[in-house]
Amino acid sequence: MKDVVFLTSKAKSNLASSVVRSKQLSALYSLLRPELNVHYHEVSRGVSERKLGRINIVNKAFMTNFPARSLPPETPTRRFILDSVDAKIRPEYVPRLSGLISTNFTEVKAMGALYPGKLIFYVPLHPNLEVAGFAAQGHDFRIGYFGETFNCRYLPELVARCGVEVVTTPTNRQVGSWARRFTDFPAHISFRRDRLSDGRKPFTKGIFAALSGAVYVGDAVPEAKYLLGEDYPFFAKGDSLDDAVAVIETARENFGNTYWDIARSRMENVARESSVQRVLWHLDQVVDHFL
Repeated sequence: MKDVVFLTSKAKSNLASSVVRSKQLSALYSLLRPELNVHYHEVSRGVSERKLGRINIVNKAFMTNFPARSLPPETPTRRFILDSVDAKIRPEYVPRLSGLISTNFTEVKAMGALYPGKLIFYVPLHPNLEVAGFAAQGHDFRIGYFGETFNCRYLPELVARCGVEVVTTPTNRQVGSWARRFTDFPAHISFRRDRLSDGRKPFTKGIFAALSGAVYVGDAVPEAKYLLGEDYPFFAKGDSLDDAVAVIETARENFGNTYWDIARSRMENVARESSVQRVLWHLDQVVDHFL
């Protein structure tokens, strides 16, 4: 019988972040624990029980494409743990699970209160490994937005007033076509527009900025404050357009000085927390709990 199975949906683009997370973690974890039988399974129609394992990590892509009844009942030798990443957890899934994974440390306590009787694990989000190796230049202030344009508040205004440059990151395009732009930008913005489909968001924009050695400029969301500190110099003071403009101009004015160095040193905390070594350590705690 398989020991650990990463369960996802074949219906999703194989470049989607949730699918990439499962695929890469399964490969990396099999190297970390070669004595275990670790598998990655993309489901297209239904779950084959013979392809399940003792520990089955159900990915966001599976949850959003299949009803909860697609999972067979748990047994003492077959457990399901949901890794919803940033999606809202479908209530009908919860009774079929032994535990849930949060990619946001500041949400673990709240999830425990919301799902009493369920084990809550923290496994940070790691950046797509194909993006590694694109270090940001440090001689010219340029500030970029990486992501889907509809996710950012005030983006047209920030482009016009602050010179923010936009790099879209569609999941149907190979990473290399946009990741190379990381070298252009020593600063990344994030002013997220809330969406009904949002769950408990990991600090994705900060993680990718840290990967390239850039600084984060944007909202002081709880995970950002936890990783960067309440006094991080490039947090917006509020939610308005003027607040967004002000913090971008603060970053521009402090480019290369002591405050910039402080911000970059704080970003190293984000890089450490989202490193493969750290993520695998947390994943190993999940697996060891059930083995």
